[in-house]
Parts: sequence; C-alpha cells; structure tokens
Amino acid sequence: MEMNSEPAPPRLFSTRLRIAILYFLLVSVGTGFVSYLAWQQTKSQVKKRHSAQDMHGIFTALSAWAADHDQAFPDLPDNANSNFRELFKSGLVTSEDMFAVPGDGWCLPGKPDQDTGTAPDFAKALEPGEQSTGYVAGLETASNSLWPLVFYQAGPGQAVQDWVSVTGSARIAPFSAKYLGQDWDELQKELRLPALPAKPAAK
Repeated sequence: MEMNSEPAPPRLFSTRLRIAILYFLLVSVGTGFVSYLAWQQTKSQVKKRHSAQDMHGIFTALSAWAADHDQAFPDLPDNANSNFRELFKSGLVTSEDMFAVPGDGWCLPGKPDQDTGTAPDFAKALEPGEQSTGYVAGLETASNSLWPLVFYQAGPGQAVQDWVSVTGSARIAPFSAKYLGQDWDELQKELRLPALPAKPAAK
C-alpha cells in the first residue's frame, strides 16, 4: 500500500540568512554600547574642561585678593568654602556659579542658589553642598610654581586630576610626589576640601 507523504513546509529563512541576521543584531548592539560609552566619556571630559576654566577664574580672584594681603592667599583652617568666601567679602566675586560643578559628588540638587547673604560677612555664600572646588591653604604668590592652589575631584574619595598651580598653570595630573616633589607630604596637610552638609543624627 502506498503512503501519501505531505511535503515539508518551506523554511521562512535559510540557515545562512538566519546567521546573517543574528550577526547584524550583535553588531548593532555592540556598536550602540560603544557609542554610549564614548558619549559618557565625552560628558566627563566636557565637565573637566568646564571645571578647569572655572578654576582659572577662581585663581584670578585669589591672585587679586593676595595682592591686597602681602601676596598671601587666604589661609583658614576648616574647608575650601570658608577660604573662598573671603573673595565675596572683598568684593572680588559676586556669583557662586564658578565654584560649582552641578551634578557631581559635592553639589546638592538645586545648588548653588545664589543666596550669598549680606555684607560684610556674606555668611550664606558657598554654604555646604554649594561648591565643588578644593583649595590648598597656606600658600603665597612666591610659593613653588609647581604647587597646586585650586583643584577638582568629582566627589569625596575620588582621585584629583585637574588643578591650577600657584602661578595659574592648568594641569591634568594626579596629586603625588612624582609631580609635586618631596614637599608633597607637607602639602597634603593643607588641602581644604569642599564642605558637605552634616548628616542628620540617627534617631
């Protein structure tokens, strides 16, 4: 007895075509991921360049302050904010913007708010969480030209990469004895970081 066998249904895609489609999808996903990483790196580089530009503006104001104070830069012991506040008191700076990099690990959302308080103290200028720039206290205009005066790190515990020296030279290099010489151990004691708001006490 003869058996009637039905023909197998036609394949929608050949094996080669399916491999080609899979390859195309993998390449597309990979390209998209690489593009995303490049975009993130570009954003970081733009932020660093922006910060370096602002730090040079801060350097200019500090130099003007030093010119009226026997060539010495501000030298307060607590944090960078209080040292930079001296520039507001002297009328050299009126805006908080150039001290801040919004969205980094130092600035709170919505800060800075441009509320600097009133003369002569300007007590509300650069309150904790309103600025991102670090400072090296105890220096003078005649200090070692390689030493940093203002610097930027993206947040607490992050590595320092961008800084401006006592003479106004912008540098992209880590803080270390390799770049700063044997006095680096002493300089570390003078680093003043941006101030962060105090954490609320645990209940």
